Amino acid sequence: MTAEDAEQMLADLAKHFHEPVMPVSRYCNALRTWRDAVRDAFCTDGGEFDSRFNKLVSAIDIVELAITKSSLLDRLIYWGESLRTRKCPKHQGYWSGLPHSNNDCECGLTGWLPEPKTDDESEKGK
Repeated sequence: MTAEDAEQMLADLAKHFHEPVMPVSRYCNALRTWRDAVRDAFCTDGGEFDSRFNKLVSAIDIVELAITKSSLLDRLIYWGESLRTRKCPKHQGYWSGLPHSNNDCECGLTGWLPEPKTDDESEKGK
């Protein structure tokens, strides 16, 4: 596939969904650019943040860290999962380690069980 083919596919998808369709990395980079612009706009000449915007800059940092560490967000965006609503009987809704750790639990150590597959999803796997 050429870059032109990929761009045409994105344009076709955007037309179908009536909204822009882009790789997730474009959205992530846009958020980082916004964060940096906010920091630059509210930083004084001495390198200190204008105290009126200290909370905003801190909040952006906290949100970015939470996004990068979120297993839930990863599953929602990249794996197309729905929100898990059933607590794992063993882990009771608490994160219990890294997903690639040794485990044999259905929850994948997230603390939440995957939603049952629908008939449509089961048919796709055949």
